[in-house]
Amino acid sequence: MRSGTKLLLTVLGVSALLAPLMLLIVAAPAVDWLMPLRNWMTTRSWIGTVAAILSIWTLLFLLGTIARILFRKSTTNQLTFNTDQGQLHISETAVARTVERAIVSQYPVVNATVAVSLLARGQKARVRVEAFTQQNQDLKQLGADIEQTVRTALQNTLGIPVEKVRVTVASGRPAGARVI
Repeated sequence: MRSGTKLLLTVLGVSALLAPLMLLIVAAPAVDWLMPLRNWMTTRSWIGTVAAILSIWTLLFLLGTIARILFRKSTTNQLTFNTDQGQLHISETAVARTVERAIVSQYPVVNATVAVSLLARGQKARVRVEAFTQQNQDLKQLGADIEQTVRTALQNTLGIPVEKVRVTVASGRPAGARVI
C-alpha cells in the first residue's frame, strides 16, 4: 500500500471517530433538536460511562488498525529483478510451484501446500509449507530437511533471498481426503 493511501486512511479513520463526538459536544447547543438528547444523556450518568468505554475501545481498535496498516511489511504479487538483458519478473505462483516441486521430488510427502508472500522491500520471500507423510517417526528432522530444501531451492534456483520458512509436517492423510 502506498504511503499516500495509508495517510488518507488514517485521516478518514480519525475523522470518523471524532465526528459523532464533535456533533454532541460542539453542535448540540447550537441545534435545537439535539438539546433533548443532550439533556437526556446528562441526567443518566451511566450512559456517559458506557459511551466513554466504547469510545476508548473504538480508539484503541482504530489506533491498532492504523499501526498495522502503517508498519506492516508491504507484499507484492511479483518480484522484479534488473538483469543485463532487461527486467525479470517472478510471480508468487512461480515461486510456490518451484518450492512444491522441489519438496515433492525429494521427500515422501503427499498433498504439499505452499503459500508464498513476496516482500517488496528487500526482494525477499516468506514461505509456509504444509505437508503430509506416511512416516510416523522423525517428523521434526523431515521438517528441518524440507526447510533447508526450500531455502536452497529459492536462493540457488531463483535467486530470491528467504526471510522466513515455516514448515508443518503431519503424519497420515489430510483431513477430507478420500481413498478410492
